[in-house]
Amino acid sequence: MASSIASSSASPIASSIVIAVPTVGAGLALQDALRRAGAQATWCAEHADGPGAAPPHAAVVVLDADHLGARLPEVAGAWRATAALPGVVAIGDGE
Repeated sequence: MASSIASSSASPIASSIVIAVPTVGAGLALQDALRRAGAQATWCAEHADGPGAAPPHAAVVVLDADHLGARLPEVAGAWRATAALPGVVAIGDGE
């Protein structure tokens, strides 16, 4: 099993990542860290509340759980309903 994962031509770190968080500090810091690790990451504050009418194509979307609060399941579902069908990761500090 591990050998099939290692031999896969699609590297998960090379996938496109949309960082849909509203704050500049967190968005840019995460974008920079992911890019240093080799990911194709883009901070998109305009998508912090959902994918909107013209969502960017992404393999993974990072959401701010603290910003979204009780709307997190709804917004995550909206992202999962886009044509790209991205994985969704929610981050936050619990405050």
